Amino acid sequence: MTSEQTTRAIPACVVPGHMQESDSMEDDPAPDGTARGEMDALLDQCLGFAIQMLEKRGGFIPFGASIDSSGQPRFNATYDGNEHPAPTDEIELLYDGFAKNAPELRATAVCSDVSMSDGHDGGVRVEIEHRDINPITCFLPYWRKRKKFTFDEVFAVRGEPRVFPK
Repeated sequence: MTSEQTTRAIPACVVPGHMQESDSMEDDPAPDGTARGEMDALLDQCLGFAIQMLEKRGGFIPFGASIDSSGQPRFNATYDGNEHPAPTDEIELLYDGFAKNAPELRATAVCSDVSMSDGHDGGVRVEIEHRDINPITCFLPYWRKRKKFTFDEVFAVRGEPRVFPK
């Protein structure tokens, strides 16, 4: 990964072709301004979009969401010129971009489709950080039968700080 790729990693925008206008966060209720409220808003947005992509396309590439210092929520995606990036590369580019822009951000989330070792076919993982409180990682496990998804309950574990070191 070159520094040019990392620098361009996270423009605060919706990537054309990946998220439709109706998928923007502007039509949704604004976070309540508390750290927990902002983290909940990011979780809701990420899970909603991830479920939509799973049901429409059977999967998704990792993406991010953030809340800037003025309280504006937005989706974030990366593009380094590679049409078929490895998910781990996408995740690293998202974190690199968030870390470089941390002074202008209040909260971040990185969402990815992951394997689960508990009998589920997979899961949506959302790693959420806020500059004011400890990070969390949430999982939404699912089963897939043909093209139909059945979702289990969301659960959370303590997250690791990568954008806002404590």
